[in-house]
Amino acid sequence: DPLLIIFDADADATAVQAVGQRVVFQNVSDDPSDLQRTLTMEVTDGDSGTSNTATRVMNVTARNDDPYDNNAGSFPSDITVTEDVLSDVDFSSIDLQDPDDRGLDITVTLTSSLGGTLYATTGGGVTVTGNSTGTMTLTGSQDDLNTFLNTSSNIQYLHGTADTDGNDADSILVEVNDNGNYGLNG
Repeated sequence: DPLLIIFDADADATAVQAVGQRVVFQNVSDDPSDLQRTLTMEVTDGDSGTSNTATRVMNVTARNDDPYDNNAGSFPSDITVTEDVLSDVDFSSIDLQDPDDRGLDITVTLTSSLGGTLYATTGGGVTVTGNSTGTMTLTGSQDDLNTFLNTSSNIQYLHGTADTDGNDADSILVEVNDNGNYGLNG
């Protein structure tokens, strides 16, 4: 929609020029188009007098938005596993979102801090690397990763030291990276 600025009869050329120089463009989309925008400015005096048309071309450079958990704070603070038994890790409360992913792959890295072993199998559009190690990566689209994480049996854990029990026997660091899929500073 065109921006219309109406001046009163006391406005002179200096006031009109000052306002025209302060017109700015801001795109508030998380995933803006790369197409050029054209700003056209024309001044009409109200008595059928019209200025020459001033035209400026603007380029919009998209910035990469970081992926996030849509259920803020939903990473589980505690996971209960059975000592010396391969146990499911339930990450179903996580809802990964990346406003500008455009369907490209996101990587989730899971790292055991105290020697635990993580297990998962590639499937459902998610590629698993690092199976049966302390650091595992899951790579897939946002939707595929969310579906994969919603099934608690897809990721399993076994502590690296037999007969380890008690609270906080290990922790799993979860890192999400959109691999710079779109925009600057990815």
